[in-house]
Amino acid sequence: MTDAPTATAASTTGTSPRPESPRSADRARAESIARAAATAATGVEGVHAIGTAFSRTIGALRVGPLTTTSVPGVRVDLQGDRVVVGIGIVAAYPVPVRQLADEVRTRILGELHETGPVTVDVQVLDVHGPFDPEEPKQTLEEALEPASVRASRAAAARVAESADRARTAAAETADRARTAAADAAATASDRAAETRDRAAETVADAGDRVAEARDRAADAVGEAAQQAAEQAGEARDRAAGAAHDAH
Repeated sequence: MTDAPTATAASTTGTSPRPESPRSADRARAESIARAAATAATGVEGVHAIGTAFSRTIGALRVGPLTTTSVPGVRVDLQGDRVVVGIGIVAAYPVPVRQLADEVRTRILGELHETGPVTVDVQVLDVHGPFDPEEPKQTLEEALEPASVRASRAAAARVAESADRARTAAAETADRARTAAADAAATASDRAAETRDRAAETVADAGDRVAEARDRAADAVGEAAQQAAEQAGEARDRAAGAAHDAH
């Protein structure tokens, strides 16, 4: 008789699943409803995205543990049998905002018609058009992506963008350094060539001045020799005349 309780306890511990708490069941239900609402809204023509700045703009729903879901831009409040869904969307220009909100509400109500009494609050948070930076329409996968994953990917994108900017800045700096070095080398080469040219001109000028000096010296020597010869001839002539007069 002492073995049966032990066997029962072992069987219960080893094989029986832990019963799901009411809160966990409600959270799972809220998540399912949020995903269905996001799927319905994303399929409406004119919805560019859901979830932009939702936490700052939607205030109609009671703040509580069931209002926030993992689907960005969608809140679900379970009030007994009644379900209250809040969703924020970004409209694509130039779709009429009121008409778009009504269409989204109708689609969500149709998607959740088997859930029971449902109230849908649609808020158009922004309008995306040609006046905004280019941004593709949000896909269903992106709409259903948890906010934490989206934030991680956005952070990674910012890091990659910062790295790209750093690499671009480094490349530009290296290009400027190479250009400056090339310019400095070219300038130094030009100055060296100018110095060589000036030195060559100076040497050539010096050679010309030396040649001119030699020419002037030669001319002076020639003139002196000619004058001396002329004077010697005159002296001989005078001496010859004196000798003739003496006889």
